[in-house]
Amino acid sequence: MINDPHIQASDNYFVYYNGMVMQNATQPQGNFTNIFIRDPSATEPWYGKCWPGISVWMDYLNTNAASFWSSLYLRKNFKGTNYLYGTWNDMNEPSVFKNTTEIDQMGMPMNNTHIQTDGTIVQHRWVHNAYGELMTRASW
Repeated sequence: MINDPHIQASDNYFVYYNGMVMQNATQPQGNFTNIFIRDPSATEPWYGKCWPGISVWMDYLNTNAASFWSSLYLRKNFKGTNYLYGTWNDMNEPSVFKNTTEIDQMGMPMNNTHIQTDGTIVQHRWVHNAYGELMTRASW
């Protein structure tokens, strides 16, 4: 299985839908849940275009998002398989083809924001080079 950190932004896609439900839920004090990387103002998920069309990207810097991502890899979710199934993490630069106004992007804008579990806001520029490793840890 090949997986990418960009998630189709559609309520018909369970990963996006469930992630948004978690992200928009009332946040317990001291345990902020941010599932998808946010815009520069840290108020809304940032949307761009990649393979599935309009997409959002997982915020692996938030441990709740990393746990959500990890839960997608439980063997019970892969009906009919055995312990030999495997995954290939791909496109975790993270790759962005265009922003939502059809302007070509070279990657994730550096002023987009991650929100850690304690509520600390971190610009993408400070974790860009670690993003692939954060995805790998969450996938493991």
